[in-house]
Amino acid sequence: MPAFDYIGVDARGKRHKGTLDGDSSRHVRQLLRDKGWVPLEITPARDDHRGSGEGFSALFKPRLGAQELALFTRQLATLVQAGLTLDDALRSVAQQAESPASRRLLTAVRAKVIEGYGLAHSLAEFPQAFPQLYRATVAAGEKAGHLDLVLNRLADYTESRHDTQRKVQGALIYPAILVVLSLLIVTGMLTYVVPDIVKVFDNQGQALPALTRGLMALSDFIRAHGGKLLLTLLLGLWLFLRALRDPARRRRWHAFLLRVPVLGKLIRDAQSARLVSTLGILTRSGVPLVEALRIAAEVVDNLPMQDAVMLATERGRK
Repeated sequence: MPAFDYIGVDARGKRHKGTLDGDSSRHVRQLLRDKGWVPLEITPARDDHRGSGEGFSALFKPRLGAQELALFTRQLATLVQAGLTLDDALRSVAQQAESPASRRLLTAVRAKVIEGYGLAHSLAEFPQAFPQLYRATVAAGEKAGHLDLVLNRLADYTESRHDTQRKVQGALIYPAILVVLSLLIVTGMLTYVVPDIVKVFDNQGQALPALTRGLMALSDFIRAHGGKLLLTLLLGLWLFLRALRDPARRRRWHAFLLRVPVLGKLIRDAQSARLVSTLGILTRSGVPLVEALRIAAEVVDNLPMQDAVMLATERGRK
């Protein structure tokens, strides 16, 4: 039974939005009339959330944040393990979703399951909400007949990943605030404080050290061209990010980062840890090693390292 998004008005004139299951849009209209509402708009839920679109419109496709995905996975794993059918479990999880967009997304997934598709196939309709690692793990659980166990492992994985992201973000907030405040303070001193100090030295007619003269020159430059400098930096950043859209340029940039003495080691360690953890969850869920390597390669952001993993995957197939 497919799902439909609706907009209706009750007897008091209040508008209501939501999602209902029905055989057709006409059936959903009748359900709304049974509530005493006047249906204004009925649209298929899954039509608005297909993940196969490309281009600018893909920016508005439904997504699930790390916390939402972890919560959804844990709830679904608990309900399936308790013996509920997948249909009932998805309905319960959708009803408990706080965000209307998430509720519509999960209802659309449930609609695909009701139509007879497997859970992994239904999730594949929304790749921006459910990454390939997630879908491949679910597919392996369905094939092995241990979906509840696989969902529990996925729940542990998504929760630990969310906790790690939250800790990293929390650790970076304080240094970021310090850097921003330091830049603002230095800029303010060079713009307003240094010129007043310069006037004192000029009135005394004393010879100034080279470092002081350089600081004064920098202050004059910022006061005269500060706005242009800021615009130039923003334009340069935009051009740099635009240039990185080209795969060849991005690959060369990633290769350069790997050669930076300290930063390169940190990147290699972080990417390797992500690869190994992803490979572990896939192989424990029953995904074949070669296929697990191919999927795990996609979580590696550094392109040269990703190429190396893909090369290992091709060699493993021979």
